[in-house]
Amino acid sequence: MDIHEAAKQNNIDAIKSAISRGSNIHALNEDGSTPLCVAAQHGQTEACKYLIAQGAGSELQRPNILEVAVKGGHTDVVAVLWPNCNAAREYLALETAISLGFHEIADFLLENGGFRYCETDCVEKGGFPERPSSAFQQWERFFFVRQKRKLPMDRVYLDYALLLAAKAERNTGLRLSDFLLQEYLVDANSQIKINAGLETPLTAAAEYGNLDILELLISHPNTNFTICGKFKWPAFLHLLANSHAMSLQRGHDLARRLSFEIPSNEFFTGVVNMSMETAFSNLLRLNNSDLVKRVISLVRGGVGLLILPLLIRAHEVDGVKWMLNSRAMWASQPPPSLWVLLCRYFEDHEDQDALNLFISVASFLVDQNIWNSLILKCLHLRIFSFVQQFFYRDEVLGPPSQVTAATLNELPVALADHSLMEEWTSQNFANRALWNAVHYDLWTNPNFQKLLGCIPNLDRPDPLPIRRRLHFPTYQNISHAFLSDIGSEEALMNDASTGPVDRLRQGPYPSLKDYQGQFMALEQSNKRRLIMARQEQERFQESPVNDAPSLPANPCQEFNSRVLQDYQMQLMLLERQNKGRVLMARQEGGFHSPENPLHPRGVIAWAIFKGNYPLLDTLLLSGKINLKTQDSKGRNPLMYAIGARQTSIVKRLLEHGDIDLNLRDNEGNSATFYAVEGELLDIVRLLMETQLVDLSVRNNKGQTVQDFAKKGKKDKEIIAALTG
Repeated sequence: MDIHEAAKQNNIDAIKSAISRGSNIHALNEDGSTPLCVAAQHGQTEACKYLIAQGAGSELQRPNILEVAVKGGHTDVVAVLWPNCNAAREYLALETAISLGFHEIADFLLENGGFRYCETDCVEKGGFPERPSSAFQQWERFFFVRQKRKLPMDRVYLDYALLLAAKAERNTGLRLSDFLLQEYLVDANSQIKINAGLETPLTAAAEYGNLDILELLISHPNTNFTICGKFKWPAFLHLLANSHAMSLQRGHDLARRLSFEIPSNEFFTGVVNMSMETAFSNLLRLNNSDLVKRVISLVRGGVGLLILPLLIRAHEVDGVKWMLNSRAMWASQPPPSLWVLLCRYFEDHEDQDALNLFISVASFLVDQNIWNSLILKCLHLRIFSFVQQFFYRDEVLGPPSQVTAATLNELPVALADHSLMEEWTSQNFANRALWNAVHYDLWTNPNFQKLLGCIPNLDRPDPLPIRRRLHFPTYQNISHAFLSDIGSEEALMNDASTGPVDRLRQGPYPSLKDYQGQFMALEQSNKRRLIMARQEQERFQESPVNDAPSLPANPCQEFNSRVLQDYQMQLMLLERQNKGRVLMARQEGGFHSPENPLHPRGVIAWAIFKGNYPLLDTLLLSGKINLKTQDSKGRNPLMYAIGARQTSIVKRLLEHGDIDLNLRDNEGNSATFYAVEGELLDIVRLLMETQLVDLSVRNNKGQTVQDFAKKGKKDKEIIAALTG
């Protein structure tokens, strides 16, 4: 038997036999563990004793054998290993025992050998590990059970417990925080190394939005508001980056209190990442000029072009001019969300000075071909909802749906500029506004008819089908043989007649264009962060400062933990969304005409399936709807209405007049076939009353409507209706 397997099974005879055959007691298995480590991991006390007696020293092993035994909760093994361990190097064992709830082991460690923390070893080993937010509960239980005992514990463990409590979810660590601050006089300014970075209780409470704990720490005597934690940020920035906390008035108040001691004229060495963008977004939403100015004084030029919307909002003319002359302007640009927030500020405030400054920035960006020239025209016309759409031109999800109402209200002003409307329409913004109005009942706006007049083809697809899936009709509930393919993912998956790639090659599908646009936007965003990392590295190399973070050779490493994960998650989401779009593009049909060979269902089909009579009337009265158009299977709106059993809508379509009752689908079936197949007697009578139905029509199988009628349960009634 192998010596490692013998140690695992606590087989002393097998261990002796292996050693007698020349096995090395320090040999590593495929996992990199020694026999002693294997025995400790599996709680084999006798095997540990024998191996130690044979010279297996736990202080020479990696990973830390004592910690391995602690993680397994093997108290007896810990007692065997302890005399052979160097206590100064085993500082993680105590933290592990308490955090995992093995408090009997923690008591043993504290009672034997005067257990102490060695700061030098902690730095070399990377600090304490990251624990789940629930770990504080074990520390709370440990302290409360032993609160009358004097614990020979180094102060760093008390600081660490306070940090865990500050990071607990929903302020559940408040009791432990208050206990540690009162009973042990823990330092609220302590900096604890977690993995590779420093954290503090104050910055952790701000980061996690634990406002009760944050207020407790702020009120504690001698608390330093400017001390930095993760990302080398003060608590003020961490709190701004917590969207939930900043949505509360209490969060605003605490942010103001933290901002009072924000240092000025200091070199900002903090990390710039996605959390910084979130902090700035939340800051712009607050509409608080004082906080904006304090953030500007804190970060200054250390965040690149991200600060530009803040400078404009605060009327910092000199700062804006400096940014315009910076090389950063050529390398990157702030994310669209920040510009959209700034536009919304102008929607709500008549701030002409700030707007003029924004226009000057836009003029520069247009001159450098960074922005579309129409953005500048929209700013001059004060149609800010149009500006927001141009910022999102390459993104599938686009701006929030609330933009639509403002777009309709500003439409009369935009209509005065022909070039603006032409490009707005050509880039699918008009169609996006149309579908927003349809889905969110904004089509009752007086300007909706003007919007319809801007769109050359109302049969274009919804550009956001994935996001709006909940708003679509439940097609699976439509029990009709000729429409069974609509919305059926199983049918789409089983259709191997034309692969998604081949089908996409047949025409310019918007889903493919959207996918390519979003993928390009994602790559551009990732490149922008890499450029910012490279600039940060160059800036520190040119002007090194004390306590500046060491920058790796590869600038991406500065953002590795968050940016890389975020990029990968966005890429996965993009691929998943694209699969859905391809799936929908395969059979979900749309109306086609000589100008548009293949398009998914338009708004007329949506109104039919929804049974939205007022919307249908509005669309029909617009004069933009052609009821003779057919989808990829040759079905027209009347066939959809019959298949959906919408008798009232069928009657309304027949009254419209511009309709061909004998138009046939790809199988040769006319609208009357649909009504007969569904045994819809009332609809059959409506069709026959028009006296426009040709009963001699045969489908591709040579069948007439009478042949269909004979198959149903209502054959006599249907045949009677057909013959008059």
